[in-house]
Amino acid sequence: MRILPVLTALIFFSFNTPETNIIHSNVVAHVLIDNYHNDLYAEVYFQKDLFTMALLQEESCPPENMVKVCGNSYAQQHINMTLNDEPLAFKNQSFNIEKDYVVYRYFLGSSNGKIQKIEVESDYLLKYDDHSVTKLRIKIDELEKHYSLKAERKKITLSLN
Repeated sequence: MRILPVLTALIFFSFNTPETNIIHSNVVAHVLIDNYHNDLYAEVYFQKDLFTMALLQEESCPPENMVKVCGNSYAQQHINMTLNDEPLAFKNQSFNIEKDYVVYRYFLGSSNGKIQKIEVESDYLLKYDDHSVTKLRIKIDELEKHYSLKAERKKITLSLN
């Protein structure tokens, strides 16, 4: 008779897996923000297929500049970040194309003092898919936070006070 409660629990958990919870979402980008002392850096990973389709529709670049120039422009136009209420300027350090992702690396800027507050707002690829999700990871010293930016919540604020 102990089998019945175990079977019931297994059936319940099989319908409540992470895969079924995100069935209507599409992770289109990952943004990783890290600091080194008071300097901030970001890596932006775009899901290659959807990103390429968006660039072909939105940008008028020659093919040889599509990812390097237009992709970089798209990456910067569709995300805003502030550090201690000051806008961050993206300085492109590098990019590369991987199997499933196009990756851009940026120097974001320096804080003159302690990092107290970071705001990130993104609408990456929402124009093409209402269920687009940008996974955001912010790591400042020992603190690490994870967020999902999507149509319902395009902006987050992380206070470090």
